[in-house]
Amino acid sequence: MPAPRRPTLQTHGLIRRGLPVASLGCLLALACSAEDEENETKSGFSEAVQSHHLTQSEAAEDGVDVTTKAFQASLVAGLEPVVPRVVGLEPINVRSEPDFSRMASLEREEYSDPDDAAPTHRLVAYVEAGKSEVQLLEYDEKELRSLANTLASRGIAEPAVPSDAQVGTQVMGWSSPNAFSNGVDNRIDLSSALNWEYRTTGRLWAAGGCTATLFGRRLAITAAHCVVDAQGNYVAGQLSLHQNGTTRPYGTQNVLGAWFGGKFGANCTNGAPGFWSECMPEEWALLLLEDRFTSGHPGWMGFAYPSENYVAPLTKRSVGYPGCGFPESPASCVSDRLYGQTGSCVINQFMYPFSNGFNSTFSHSCDTSPGQSGSAHYYNDGGNLYIFGVSAVQRCTTCTIAEEPNSTIRRYPNLDKRIDDYIYNLMVNLRAQYP
Repeated sequence: MPAPRRPTLQTHGLIRRGLPVASLGCLLALACSAEDEENETKSGFSEAVQSHHLTQSEAAEDGVDVTTKAFQASLVAGLEPVVPRVVGLEPINVRSEPDFSRMASLEREEYSDPDDAAPTHRLVAYVEAGKSEVQLLEYDEKELRSLANTLASRGIAEPAVPSDAQVGTQVMGWSSPNAFSNGVDNRIDLSSALNWEYRTTGRLWAAGGCTATLFGRRLAITAAHCVVDAQGNYVAGQLSLHQNGTTRPYGTQNVLGAWFGGKFGANCTNGAPGFWSECMPEEWALLLLEDRFTSGHPGWMGFAYPSENYVAPLTKRSVGYPGCGFPESPASCVSDRLYGQTGSCVINQFMYPFSNGFNSTFSHSCDTSPGQSGSAHYYNDGGNLYIFGVSAVQRCTTCTIAEEPNSTIRRYPNLDKRIDDYIYNLMVNLRAQYP
């Protein structure tokens, strides 16, 4: 499996290093007036068109605002997203209003052997807000892979950092020991921290309270049970990025549609037999948001599917919006604030492999609790942040010896759904479809 480092292949670059994107529309259209052509020549853009060498990350380093729709469209110029085949339509219960009384969390069950084989997911469920049926989609895997390889070389899976991003470590103070892992909660209130990546995470209200993280200009990743509840209802939710209490600096975006594991809606509600090995591989959802960012754009994280050995030594984190009032909630919990631990999380075990040997799930030590379902699990690779999993389920609550005698589970109580090559390729395809 290729290491998810910055691409070094020759790439699609429309903007010469160090130059603004003043005439990007002319370049995209490939049809300019004489005046436009003169302006382009004077600014050096004609040279840029010939060079084709900038990735998204390189453009950002040169001060280009890569979060704009125009720049994102330039990355996918000349390419068409893969169109899936609709192989089935199924009725689904649809609720337009979120159930605010239900926090998104999965009930603890007896889990199966982590070496149990996971099914290979090839069907993707898609539900559009306001519709009463779910479409079962089948994508041509070779076409998805080919498009993903091309767009990866252009930097489509790289993080997009806004030009005004700040980096800092200011926090409001430590939580006192309260919950897991191993009976100790190391999360802190991150609502005043300056790190730019916290802008990319938001409070998701859909099938209860969850967390979602941007991986594109209007695309977010979360867990499937955050949009399909225990009764099989699909909930058209809302996402408020970087929410801090009642403050929503980027407003609230309606979720227009969701893609998730094709077997999840019908077979993976709470209490489903074989949930762990059958449903954890399907515990992912990709959300399409309104194109309405009136207060600027927060940017987004990159995404990847690194090998187990590659990600092991890297710093890994997960932050989200825990609900208050649970035994495992952070101490002095304040609703609708971002929490997380500053130290690196430790992965204990990869489990539930697909037929190709790729493990669909991993257990880890990050402190989480209900409300943080769907939180991105991301790693730092040379200062670049990449999502490689999403928070899905907890195997104990306060994780004391009395509650969970198994010391390994106490130390690594949480299971995350891992991004695999199929989901990665689908994410790239959606980036091409919705730049």
